[in-house]
Amino acid sequence: MPVAPKRTPPSNENVDRVDKLQSYFRAGVPHYWLADPVEQVLEVCRRTELAYALVLTAKAGQKIRAEPFDAVELEVDALFGADPSE
Repeated sequence: MPVAPKRTPPSNENVDRVDKLQSYFRAGVPHYWLADPVEQVLEVCRRTELAYALVLTAKAGQKIRAEPFDAVELEVDALFGADPSE
C-alpha cells in the first residue's frame, strides 16, 4: 500500500501540488499526503479513476484517522515534530 507523504515548503508548493502529484498519479500511488510545516496543515488525498480527491484536511491540535492508516489515531502535532507526551 504505497503512500507518498510530502512536507511542502512554500518554495516547493507548486512542484508538490502539480508536478509530483501528476507523477504519483501516473505511477498508481493510491494516497498522497501534503504536510505544510508553516501552516501546520495536513491534506490527505485518495486516488480515484480520474484524479486525486481530497479526503481529509487537518490542522495542529487535532487527532485524526487518515487513510490508509485509519486504524491508528494520529496527532497532527506529532507529524510536525511536536513531542506527543507534552
